[in-house]
Amino acid sequence: GHRGSTIAHEILHAQFFQDLEFRRVVDQYWATGLSPSEREEITKVLGQNYEVSDQELIKNEFQAYLLEPNASTQLLKNFVQPHRARLLAALNQAGVQPVQVERIEGMGHKRSAPASGAAVEAAK
Repeated sequence: GHRGSTIAHEILHAQFFQDLEFRRVVDQYWATGLSPSEREEITKVLGQNYEVSDQELIKNEFQAYLLEPNASTQLLKNFVQPHRARLLAALNQAGVQPVQVERIEGMGHKRSAPASGAAVEAAK
């Protein structure tokens, strides 16, 4: 399942660059959804592999590591609770659907999560 996770991670990066609303929600979450100490800790963890002076890069890696399928085993595993669900909720509220690539096995089967806009509307 690791390959599926890698692909999802890269697709999430593409979304961050191409979908302005997606990026706006991530930027806002980074600024207001995390405490200063959490931002510092996340930056320190990502700093093992990435250039921390690049804020945009850090935010992009933050969302990709948090939202990918195997997030609980990856670099930011200590932050999956509670932030993954909260960030997903914020994206959902903004009408943005992060691409979910489920496991990609030998057959290359890919299942995308259905857009749940109607369900969200009904739940309001």
